[in-house]
Amino acid sequence: MLLERDIKYIKGVGDKRAALFSKLEIKTLYDLLSFFPRGYEDRTTIVKIKDATLDENQAVVATITSNIRISKTKSRQDLIKFTISDETASMPVIFFNNKYIAEKLQKGETYLFYGKISGDLTSFKMTNPAVEPIISKTPKGEILPIYSLTKGLSQDIMRKVIKGSIIAIQEFSETLPPPIINKFDLISKEQAYLNIHFPKDLEFLDKARKRLAFEELLTLQLGMFMLKNREKKKTAHKINFTELDKFYSSLPYKPTNAQIRCINEAIADMGRDYSMNRLIQGDVGSGKTLVAAALCYIISKNNLQSALMVPTEILAKQHYDYFCETLSPFGIKVDLLTSSTTKKEKDLIKSRLENGETDLVVGTHSLISDDIKFKNLSLVITDEQHRFGVWQRASLADKSENPHVLVMSATPIPRTLALIMYGDLDISVIDELPPGRQKVDTYFVDSKYQNRIYNFIKNHISNNNQVYIVCPLVDENENEDLKAATTYAENLQKIFPDYNVGLIHGKLKSAEKDKIMNSFAENKTQILVS
Repeated sequence: MLLERDIKYIKGVGDKRAALFSKLEIKTLYDLLSFFPRGYEDRTTIVKIKDATLDENQAVVATITSNIRISKTKSRQDLIKFTISDETASMPVIFFNNKYIAEKLQKGETYLFYGKISGDLTSFKMTNPAVEPIISKTPKGEILPIYSLTKGLSQDIMRKVIKGSIIAIQEFSETLPPPIINKFDLISKEQAYLNIHFPKDLEFLDKARKRLAFEELLTLQLGMFMLKNREKKKTAHKINFTELDKFYSSLPYKPTNAQIRCINEAIADMGRDYSMNRLIQGDVGSGKTLVAAALCYIISKNNLQSALMVPTEILAKQHYDYFCETLSPFGIKVDLLTSSTTKKEKDLIKSRLENGETDLVVGTHSLISDDIKFKNLSLVITDEQHRFGVWQRASLADKSENPHVLVMSATPIPRTLALIMYGDLDISVIDELPPGRQKVDTYFVDSKYQNRIYNFIKNHISNNNQVYIVCPLVDENENEDLKAATTYAENLQKIFPDYNVGLIHGKLKSAEKDKIMNSFAENKTQILVS
């Protein structure tokens, strides 16, 4: 079948590029055509130089009216500079390290220049724009796809390979019946794939998105409907209710009504003949962990075991400390198992889990290793569920005969969306914060507010408060226009020389992470970048 053809046999790919495509999970022609753009460059709206907006990408059709000059910068980079003009104004265009562009362009010719215009209201300039030749009297730019990339693949290569293969969309069979297509005014699957990659215009791009999003959500909803209506599995771990008064009175605070309600809903589930599958949703600080602790307490009083899986070692250590403090007074044995656990300690924990000495184990993905076995695992809890795949949750649950499953999420999901995303789970919501919790204020600002943001940070740390900053990348990536934590931390240290700026990320060793987190906890580090 054509769509199953190996990517290396596609025109413009070959063995070397196939390895790069593989990094993007593109291994076949079908994968290539299903690799949708993450954004678009709209070059169809052409502005006059005089009417251009500063610091925004836009298209200008203009003629090169000066000689194309090539020189060197102080850092020995090639600098190409010339002037372009339309009937309203002129402005300089600058290229760095691009001798090819000087050979490609000619004085007196007209081109479409697309890029960000900088400068001030009296003086514009364009740096490193994309350039297209004008091939008709009524110039019209394109809407170009922007793909996620990996090092070694450029947008031009990706577009060229997909454009050369786009005819294969004729191989796609229609997946939606005509009544649904007509009822919801959808375009065909073939037209959707064509226009999601190379839109005819903005209207067709919207139609393509609508069709693909509709099909994806419909498929998801039908799948969740099947999950919700499947035969419930009988559990071998029907739980007898244990009085919680002693547990509640041992706490340094009184649980909220919402926490007690969620605990009671879970207890009711676990007392039935079928496995509990429940999502506990609540804001950060709403007390989801207390709900989990209460259920682990009940499980241990039934002489059964619990397991809590979290996505990071730092979170695992925080939970371990909390559960030890909360449950150890009742003689409940808690263990911590992560990839940093030494072999000697891991062997001891494995032994304790297998013979039932450990009541609760807290850990990362290490818990789903094949060599981890339980004597009588009855409750499986996953925190930050969106960080785990369904198979990972299932892998932990498979270590026992249909145990009860509790999923915790701080992600604020509207109830309707939660029912779609977690269609196989019943939902409890902690909609009440414990007394004394401060209201969280959330603001959205762009880079134009950078100086104000720095002043905002300085005001807080000068008042003995701390700042935590999250970046989308660890290191700089030439194919992504995103802030990297390493560079950002270095820059902040220069901006705030009188304060300590820390940096933490997943590439650090566990001991380094602990040292940095402890420094932040003790306020020896005022700004933490992650």
